[in-house]
Amino acid sequence: RLSDFRGKLVVLNFWATWCPPCVIEWPQVAKLARRLEDEGDDGVAVLAVSIDSEPEKIGPFLELMTLFESPVRVLWDETTKLHEQFGSEKIPDTYFIDEEGRVSAVFVNEREWGGPDALHCVEASVGG
Repeated sequence: RLSDFRGKLVVLNFWATWCPPCVIEWPQVAKLARRLEDEGDDGVAVLAVSIDSEPEKIGPFLELMTLFESPVRVLWDETTKLHEQFGSEKIPDTYFIDEEGRVSAVFVNEREWGGPDALHCVEASVGG
């Protein structure tokens, strides 16, 4: 639950193994999480929620992409519809959830989360 992360900025990414833009974006999300981890930023949690209907595909996908040991916390939405509660019908989408549990930013479609601009965007959103 998002309430488990209250007090942290949550970078919440919705994705699926069958989504070509998600396949491109996932390594970028992992790179962002690694950069935050390397900087010792424990005020941010990076969550990737799969909307796959078959959860047994998630592990092999992450293994194939060499992302199995990523600092990203991978979750599965068994309803495959959670992202729609955030107002989106398509993926990948990423939401910043502030320390109070409110959506503070929305990023629609694939993004380059691994670069310095994305890191700065996340860091600037902490506590803001």
